[in-house]
Amino acid sequence: MGVAVLLLVSLLWGSSFVAIKVTAGSFDALDIASGRLVIAAACLTLAAWAVRARVPRDPGVWGRLLALSLVGQMAPFFLLGVSGQLTASSSSAMMMAAVPLITFLAGRLFRGGDRWTARVWLGLGIGFVGVLVTLGWPTPSNAGAASDWLGKGAAILAAGGYALGTLISRSLAGRVGLTATVATTMTLSAVLMGGAWLALHGPDLLAGGLPPTGPWPDPTATLALVLLGLVNTAGAYFVYFWLIRREGPTFASLNNYLVPVFGVFLGAAILGEPVQAQALAGLALVLLGIIVVRTPIPVRSRARQP
Repeated sequence: MGVAVLLLVSLLWGSSFVAIKVTAGSFDALDIASGRLVIAAACLTLAAWAVRARVPRDPGVWGRLLALSLVGQMAPFFLLGVSGQLTASSSSAMMMAAVPLITFLAGRLFRGGDRWTARVWLGLGIGFVGVLVTLGWPTPSNAGAASDWLGKGAAILAAGGYALGTLISRSLAGRVGLTATVATTMTLSAVLMGGAWLALHGPDLLAGGLPPTGPWPDPTATLALVLLGLVNTAGAYFVYFWLIRREGPTFASLNNYLVPVFGVFLGAAILGEPVQAQALAGLALVLLGIIVVRTPIPVRSRARQP
């Protein structure tokens, strides 16, 4: 059962890149991020109310919740919207393979821990090379390649935001419940991002212009945005929480390895996006680097002398 649910949550998050790509055809990055956050926040707040999750009251916790909103939700959602406008959904998904590596690196830098062994350096080096291979390199004569590279760069920054958000979430473990944490942070993100949207489009709305700019969005893109917030964000969190409670956080974190794979193949299957061998090789290197970093080498104890 646990494996099936792990595959389900990986499918939900992996398919979000397809939804973002479809949505990006009619909405800009701010539209996508704010719409996704508002829809998800409404669903998660209702869920928190239904299970009577306690609202955090410790003032010290609220600073971390705000940081989690800014770094782990608002920034990645906006950057993935930018990425969806500039590159293929499969390319954005591939960049998410860097999340475990960035999480490990940032955790060691900011929180300390065990010494950096040759195995750790080797794994990080392999993963870094894999990211570079996946990114490719734009040529001055190919503006399309440059745009694609910028889109991948935005996705890498989003991966960094998710990684830092993971570290902040760990610092909240035991102090705030899972449901309360995500409902509170998602609501904060929705208010802040929605406020930014109103600040930009408010004058047009007050002038009676609906929609604020341009023609009405494509119905398919609108449906994709609703599903992105309802299914790929709120729904995925529901499944993820169940998985954590049933199998534990370590097992649930394995979705980080599967989400890029689902994203790549769904982009190819649904949107017909070509997947280059270079990109697949880069993804394989990143995953190999993660395995090297996360797999400890057993140390044999010396036999005692008689």
